[in-house]
Amino acid sequence: GPGYAFAIMLMKVGITSLLIGSPSMIIYSFAGSILAYGGMLLLWRINKVNLFAVSIVAAVLRHVGQLAVAAAVLQTPAIFLNLPIMIIAAVITGGITGTVATGVLKALPPLKPQESIPLEEASPDDEDDSPS
Repeated sequence: GPGYAFAIMLMKVGITSLLIGSPSMIIYSFAGSILAYGGMLLLWRINKVNLFAVSIVAAVLRHVGQLAVAAAVLQTPAIFLNLPIMIIAAVITGGITGTVATGVLKALPPLKPQESIPLEEASPDDEDDSPS
């Protein structure tokens, strides 16, 4: 659900920034991720948009968020001249992501609403497979 998606987004921004980024990267990544998350959440609630389209919208919004931070940091809107090229890149990468995600979801068995993901596995001692 949305809460898990938000937590994963925060972890992705944090881990990526710590491992391969700089402190300023956190600001750009977080702004883009928040905007993308908001767009995905809105489309998810509409529930009539497929995963392919959601992925493209999220990729575009991520770039818009990053450019907005860059425009604020550099104090110039001229940075938005990069937007057309970034939108093309976002449509391509978002389309690839959406295609892969759709394929993965089709390959996985459906998760029933009452099912939950177990937090801890049962130990072998808990199971009694011996005949009674």
